[in-house]
Amino acid sequence: VAIAFGTSTTVSNPLSSNGVTITQSGDDITITSTVKAVAYEISGTTGNGSVKIYSDNKVQLTLNGANITSSNGPAINIQSKKRSFIVLADNTTNTLADGTSYASSAEDMKGTIFSEGQMIFSGNGSLTVKGNYKHAIASDDYIRIRSGKITISGAVKDGIHTNDAFIADGGTLNITATSDGIECEEGYIVINDGNFT
Repeated sequence: VAIAFGTSTTVSNPLSSNGVTITQSGDDITITSTVKAVAYEISGTTGNGSVKIYSDNKVQLTLNGANITSSNGPAINIQSKKRSFIVLADNTTNTLADGTSYASSAEDMKGTIFSEGQMIFSGNGSLTVKGNYKHAIASDDYIRIRSGKITISGAVKDGIHTNDAFIADGGTLNITATSDGIECEEGYIVINDGNFT
């Protein structure tokens, strides 16, 4: 499933009749998936958009030159307790920024890129995240960094915030945050490899 933001945002959904439903309001994209083994790719630029995913199964989300600024919530909001594999496509530059205030919602939303479940970052591209409302990258489960260059250019609260664990196996992270660079509320932080500033 491909989402290409731009002057005319386009969505390619070959699984529309097989369990993946996509709704679009301007550049706000909402995906609901009930099937396994779905890969999503996001590219292009929007100054007022977002991607929200509901999924019964784990998700692969590739950022392939994606530049998303949301005016009233997270830029990427994964409302699923399953694993999300966030791939930074090789040789790409990606940026995410959220709004300074969020629209009222009963859903948990804690940062510019947020997931109810685990987030695992890989790929050799780069990602810059600005947390204008709260945290920059947040998970209610754990966050794992395998590779990639991640820059948190500023966060009102934590740069990276998790409930259960933070694990780094590699990558380069540059974090600027008002509160903690990395915070794990209830579990542990393990750094096996990587470069951190």
